[in-house]
Amino acid sequence: MVMTRSGFGPRDSFTTAPPSQAVAVNKARLTIEAYRTDLRQFFTWLVENNATAASPERIVRADVEEFLSQLADRGITGLTRARKLAAIRELYRFLLA
Repeated sequence: MVMTRSGFGPRDSFTTAPPSQAVAVNKARLTIEAYRTDLRQFFTWLVENNATAASPERIVRADVEEFLSQLADRGITGLTRARKLAAIRELYRFLLA
């Protein structure tokens, strides 16, 4: 995955992404791996469900809410959804820094 402050492409490989600095700061190794997986799932979902989200600036709150809602519909626990939201939040903290 190519994720920079300027954006990502829908065809970028999300499976080879190293953890971002935002995720790596003060996080346990297993948390970093979980965040990596969570972000990969979110970006894959975006590519499959939202053609307008071609860069981080174009991802809106409704995209995140819909992603989390679909996870809930699939029976994903609240704790897991909260971790996925935390991963997305950490990424945006990094991008806005």
